[in-house]
Amino acid sequence: MGSIPSASPDVWRGDNGLWPGTSRQSFTLVSRIGASCASHGLAKGRILLSHAPPAATAPRPTGGRGGPQNHRPDIQGLRALAVLMVVAFHAGLPVPGGFVGVDVFFVISGFVITAMLMREWSSTGSVRMARFYVRRFKRLTPALALTVTFVVIVSFLLLSPFGSQQTAVKTAIGAMLLAANVMIARTTGDYFDAPAESNPLLNTWSLSVEEQFYLVFPAILLIGWQLGQRIRRPQRAAVLVVGLVGAVSLFLALAGSIGVSIPFVPESLVGFYGPTTRAWEFAAGALLALGGAKYVVPQRLALSAVLAGAAMLAAALCLISGTTPFPGVWTLLPVIGTLLLIAAGSNTTILHRVLGSEQMVAIGDRSYSIYLWHWPFIVFAQVLWPQSPMILVAAAGLSLIPAYASYRWVEQPIRTLPVARGFALGRLVAAIVIPPIVLAGALGVAARAGFWNSTVQDYQAAILPSHAGAAADCTEQAWEKPADCTWNGQASGQPVYLVGDSNADHFIEPLINAARIEGRPLVSLTEDGCSYLPPTTLEQVEQIDQEGCGLYPTSTQEFLQTAVPGLVVVANSYYKATPRAEVAAQDESIPDIGSALDDLSSRLSAAVRSLQDAGHSVLLVQTIPHWGQKESLNWQSCSVLHLLTDECARALPLEDTLQQQGPAAEVVAAVAASTGADLLDLSTEICPNGTCSSISADGLIRYRDGTHITVPQSQELTSVFHAAMVSAT
Repeated sequence: MGSIPSASPDVWRGDNGLWPGTSRQSFTLVSRIGASCASHGLAKGRILLSHAPPAATAPRPTGGRGGPQNHRPDIQGLRALAVLMVVAFHAGLPVPGGFVGVDVFFVISGFVITAMLMREWSSTGSVRMARFYVRRFKRLTPALALTVTFVVIVSFLLLSPFGSQQTAVKTAIGAMLLAANVMIARTTGDYFDAPAESNPLLNTWSLSVEEQFYLVFPAILLIGWQLGQRIRRPQRAAVLVVGLVGAVSLFLALAGSIGVSIPFVPESLVGFYGPTTRAWEFAAGALLALGGAKYVVPQRLALSAVLAGAAMLAAALCLISGTTPFPGVWTLLPVIGTLLLIAAGSNTTILHRVLGSEQMVAIGDRSYSIYLWHWPFIVFAQVLWPQSPMILVAAAGLSLIPAYASYRWVEQPIRTLPVARGFALGRLVAAIVIPPIVLAGALGVAARAGFWNSTVQDYQAAILPSHAGAAADCTEQAWEKPADCTWNGQASGQPVYLVGDSNADHFIEPLINAARIEGRPLVSLTEDGCSYLPPTTLEQVEQIDQEGCGLYPTSTQEFLQTAVPGLVVVANSYYKATPRAEVAAQDESIPDIGSALDDLSSRLSAAVRSLQDAGHSVLLVQTIPHWGQKESLNWQSCSVLHLLTDECARALPLEDTLQQQGPAAEVVAAVAASTGADLLDLSTEICPNGTCSSISADGLIRYRDGTHITVPQSQELTSVFHAAMVSAT
């Protein structure tokens, strides 16, 4: 999701001096391209510049308003195309790579801001940073503040106090302080994960990246020019400095896309949301502007360049998806495609006439507002009508109303306010920035306090806490730090080892309690998202690698084979043990269900026998009944108002879970019988009388989400696990 530019097609009149070492003819062409683009603004809107007096040697281009040498409407059309790509992706339309519209904007931003700064440098020999930042603030922040204020208010009414409100609050404050991308990386996680769908300000990540670019890039460019003055080659020096920054950024992006970690670089600065892995996209546009006439596509090649650029953008839409390592090699498609379209834009082609049409320019003018408003509307629509896919398209369309209002009555008037310095500027900044931050902070305090309501507080106390293993950071590579993931470590009895995915970790509380009763240490060796099913064939090794769990099963098995003999408790989402098994369990028409279950049986049997050969006893715990087939459970869709009116309770017949889990559960039971391992099935404990309820009759909140139990429910299982532990020893 990207920060979208908005600009109006005023004419740029070039009153420019010449760069050292640059011919008048070349400079005139560069200024016509760069300066006319700058008249349409940066990636989020137009900047009006106070032009310096014209240099004595600089000619003034003619042609009048709308003259082809003064105006690049295709840039606005390209912005329109980019925002339509992003909106279509978020609305659920079949454009899996639509999110690359953000990358299109990053390239445009680099090109336009560099052209604008080049003009000021060539005219005055300097860049007035204060003026630049004030204009950026007036152009971008008022509309953002309005959107953030709206989102915070609606979040109070519609979002859940079980994390969604808190995430929205943190993102809101981060967005107003130019750090939404950092906050989102820490609170929401991956852009394509489920939590991202409930963050109504997720799209502000790219706005913060772009603002961080604005903070740093002008200084980088100015340093390049000043260094170049000493050798009378300011443009070449600027190209060298920007190119070096871009090359380092591209290296970080490529390294991250293949899983290589960069030492001494904080995680918040790299990855999908990281400014360091996105800077090369800005640099690419900047280098195009700095190259000027050298990089303008001649007329005879214009059509070929345009077709190639359009084809690359189309390929990015179709070939890139949420599973593509990004940013990385694939990001070159939208970046190079955008560069080709910009470079060929001084020529007249069919595509540029389309991009420069009145309709596309109008969308481009309002693209910043469209981008700001469409995603909150989509998120709130999903909360209100979660089972209606077409509502996303309707919500995106409805968001055009506030987008237009924001553009017409907020963006444009404040942008032109004659406020540049002093107390008046301070008042303007305070009036825009403080209200949304205060409002967000108030919601954050209220949500943290459970809105001072005992019902909300009881729900939060059950649903929000993480289980002990996750809280102790023992759900990732725990085999490397067993001492840090041991409870009751001073006990002298035989140890208890807990292995499996997150469906094992949610049993850790009763196991800790039972181990203390028996005077035994408990070692947690779980891994989120990874089943404890060591591979027995090369094909299984490759499959585990593809799932991102390559080290877990094998390394944990090797640790246990040399560990002090004890009781190994194995708990997994067995029906999800392999992709084939998961699909087969949901669709009986798939012919390979037998082979998928055979695969589960052979791997689990081999693991149990290997543990027994090492002197361990084994307790297999069946997967608890999961929601999601006929009835879903999502506390994040439960608002405060719903909680207070008891509209959040859900019930699911136990027999409905057998369709997806039954075949795998039968395999686990058969493995226990054939190997002599003990078996624990908690179905009747979690779903008494054949009904799985989110809340028990006596008020116990059982489920933390659709596939995990809460900490209080886990504690209630202490006696059951204690009895199973005694029986299995």
